[in-house]
Amino acid sequence: MKQLYKFIVIAFLTTIYTFEVKASELAENSFAKQQYAGGIGDFIKKVVNGVLDIGRPVWGSYTVSGQNNSAPIALFKRTTFENDKKDIINRIKENNSDSWKIYQRIFQNATQNDTYEIPAATGEAQKYETRATFAKNAAFVLVLGVNQSGDTLRQGQKDALAANILTVIRMADDPMDNDWFKKSTAINEGWGEETQMIRSMELVNYCIALDLLRTAGYGWNNDRDHEDNPRTALKYITRKLYRFANRPFNTFSNLLNNNITLIVGSAVLISGIINCDETDYFFKPYGQERVM
Repeated sequence: MKQLYKFIVIAFLTTIYTFEVKASELAENSFAKQQYAGGIGDFIKKVVNGVLDIGRPVWGSYTVSGQNNSAPIALFKRTTFENDKKDIINRIKENNSDSWKIYQRIFQNATQNDTYEIPAATGEAQKYETRATFAKNAAFVLVLGVNQSGDTLRQGQKDALAANILTVIRMADDPMDNDWFKKSTAINEGWGEETQMIRSMELVNYCIALDLLRTAGYGWNNDRDHEDNPRTALKYITRKLYRFANRPFNTFSNLLNNNITLIVGSAVLISGIINCDETDYFFKPYGQERVM
């Protein structure tokens, strides 16, 4: 027991020392100097200040010189977007071409066969939420702005697509309690990481949808952590996914790294990019009642 105690103490002190060294290295950069006072003392100060501020520490958003946050950020390359968009539309106009055939399916899903209704939610933790694909497809159609034949959509059609995308993303986290992010412990379920992989796939598609919505010129309620702000849902999903994936013997564990680790890591990364100007403590929604 004494040996175990010594090991825990040494591990704790090593972690603190490593953090202090790394923080000092960061502080040597001109960018880091603006955001980090350096070392464990600054870490403790931020935590204490956060507790005094009703447990709400704010660390600031990561920025670099010349950073450009304008859309599109995901799926399309900003500098070639307009030319790429024209090329895609021209290919869609080629009747019975591969691009035309693919876009028929995308458009049918995005508009729910021209009804412009929102499909029913899958609503199960162990199953992929098909609304995430619906939102991405709807956003893709919106940003192209054309129908199945390549003709320009009416404004009312565009507005309906935008409203559906926002509604689906805002509601994305509604059913998600902790069980939607937990690794399975059942012996007969393999690695048991399927739930975290599924949430990652959904998160990527929701992030792409929101970015394309912005690319198409639509906005939303930006009030911090307001239920009408779609980023509130994305932040909640991102935080939960990271926290559970980072637990021992989960997706980010050093003992169990596999291809699912890359999938989950990529989802957290793209959410960090799409939500790059958020300044919460790891996207912790202030007004949320749901906590760890």
